[in-house]
Amino acid sequence: MSWRPVSRRRAVADAGRWMAAMVLSGALGGPLAAATTQPHAEVFVGAATALSGAEALAVQGVRITRYNVDEIARINALLSAGLPGDPQEAAGIAVQRIARRQAILKHRYARGAAALLHAARHRLSRFPAIVFDGQAVVYGVTDLRTAYRLYQRWQADRMEAPQP
Repeated sequence: MSWRPVSRRRAVADAGRWMAAMVLSGALGGPLAAATTQPHAEVFVGAATALSGAEALAVQGVRITRYNVDEIARINALLSAGLPGDPQEAAGIAVQRIARRQAILKHRYARGAAALLHAARHRLSRFPAIVFDGQAVVYGVTDLRTAYRLYQRWQADRMEAPQP
């Protein structure tokens, strides 16, 4: 699967080894969200990625949705683990594994596909990525407090900048 990069970018240095990039694009979500709406953070990560600061954002009223973009690959690895080299024998075992867990697998595949669909809609080019209110993306940051501060700073800068 290939990802199309978003057209306009603004680089923001992060305190650690990460470099964050606020992606500013009208393609991310249309009109600006009203100040009275609840802020929303969509977090796109791998299942093994540790996040911090979610509780602090929740206290501030930020709604958080996590998407594991590697869910389908993880399911496929689980189903194929330890299969024998003989293709017919492997196929038989795989069919048994799928049959035993069909309802769970269906749900997990649907979640994995939804994560990839949302990532494609936002035109994300790499992970981890945090999309705020459909307006801006912070790449490479796993501390949600830091990412939210970068987003708030970007919003403040937009308000101060003269409008064309």
